[in-house]
Amino acid sequence: MVKTIRARFSRRVIEPLEKVEFPENEELKITIDDIGAKKQELMALLEEVWLETGEISEKEVDKTVTEAIDAVRRKV
Repeated sequence: MVKTIRARFSRRVIEPLEKVEFPENEELKITIDDIGAKKQELMALLEEVWLETGEISEKEVDKTVTEAIDAVRRKV
């Protein structure tokens, strides 16, 4: 079975943010996806767009933002 859940890392322990049911002492394979890093990368790309918006049309801003979002999604 493959299931994706959200979790929080606190006090060196990964804590599920939703209910999961497994037998006691079941060994699991966990893949970590650092959501915070992706948010920071997206914000950096958006800041770059905002710095250039002084002389750019609204249409060009929308295009650039869409490209930035697509770039982040490709890294997921």
